[in-house]
Amino acid sequence: MRTTYERHERAFGLLAATAIAAWLLLLASGASLDALQAAAGGGGTSTRFASVITYLTNLRNGFMGLVVAGGSLATIGVAGAFMVGNERAQKWAVGVLLGVGMAILSPDLIA
Repeated sequence: MRTTYERHERAFGLLAATAIAAWLLLLASGASLDALQAAAGGGGTSTRFASVITYLTNLRNGFMGLVVAGGSLATIGVAGAFMVGNERAQKWAVGVLLGVGMAILSPDLIA
């Protein structure tokens, strides 16, 4: 007679095997690459490397607005931490400024 733990363990193993099989089928079909290319605004025929570079460039350009908004909110949060006298506020400020600066300057840093 099996315990509840053994039943759950067997069901989890079967679920994991099914998920891996589905992932391998999806990977073999190339549908995920086509979906990523369509999401990035691509559609032309080119090499895989060029399509990946185009996708990453479009992804970076799409997230630039989120970087600015997130950086602004983080700067406001750090300012609040300074006002209440948090000891780690200076480290947070440096982290926020360096992170936002690198994200905004990333096209110039790469080129």
